[in-house]
Amino acid sequence: ISETKESGLICGFILDVTTEKAAEAEILAKQRLTEKIIDAAFDALFVINERGIIEMVNTASTAVFGWSQEEFIGQNISIIMPPDHAANHNGYLSRYLKTGFKKMIGKEREVEARRKDGSTFPCILGMSEVDDLGSKQFVGFIRDVTIQKSLLLAQAEREASDSLLYNILPEHIAKRLKEDPSHIADLYNNTTILFADIVGFTDRTSVMSPHDVVVMLN
Repeated sequence: ISETKESGLICGFILDVTTEKAAEAEILAKQRLTEKIIDAAFDALFVINERGIIEMVNTASTAVFGWSQEEFIGQNISIIMPPDHAANHNGYLSRYLKTGFKKMIGKEREVEARRKDGSTFPCILGMSEVDDLGSKQFVGFIRDVTIQKSLLLAQAEREASDSLLYNILPEHIAKRLKEDPSHIADLYNNTTILFADIVGFTDRTSVMSPHDVVVMLN
């Protein structure tokens, strides 16, 4: 709105911004959708800048690590790493930005991660690079594999136990014991298993895990 001194008239100009407002609303809607998709991911997700500072996390990250989103934002990503890896992380990013050598970018590998309470757990880490108008960001995906590792260890222990069983018993008895251990004493009254205490055996095995004892006996 303007006023002319000569005539005293007031002139008004009206600009239709319907299209611009619609475009802004569409952009905001897409941003909200993107945030919902990120939060729906099962794996923990981190977005960091070139200095390793956390700029975005999803809900899974807070559940896995124990920090809130507010606590995460602005912190260095090294807070989720054990001390030995945390000290080197900024060096990884610096070397990559200087040389372009991709030691971790675009790859997955198994690493140890650290929760807020200080406990660590095995995870699969995948990192990707996003270039936004010359500004680089890095997206990290972290999958907790504690359960999978436990299952693999349990399977290895079962296989080692089965091998030990077949080594010390006749095959037909070992098979019957493996299939139904509850009635083996009723069916094989005359079967006796004798374990001799080898010199130093008790002392040695008292500090070993059951899995290590089975492996040694095999």
